[in-house]
Amino acid sequence: MDTAAGPGFDTETLRRGIEGQDATALLSLYADDPEPCLYPDGVRVLANSMMSLRDGRIVDQTVLQARDAEG
Repeated sequence: MDTAAGPGFDTETLRRGIEGQDATALLSLYADDPEPCLYPDGVRVLANSMMSLRDGRIVDQTVLQARDAEG
């Protein structure tokens, strides 16, 4: 049985990507095949959340969602 842990999430890359507005760095944190949320009726939803921090705490948050067009 293999007990070696896989690589962890790179929070330093996340920090650099957010602070430097570096889309390439942020995209490198995503899997090659991210899966949208799929509801039982077949509608797919993707979401993105952006936060503003002050003194290490969230002071503002914006959530964007994209959904399949309805019938």
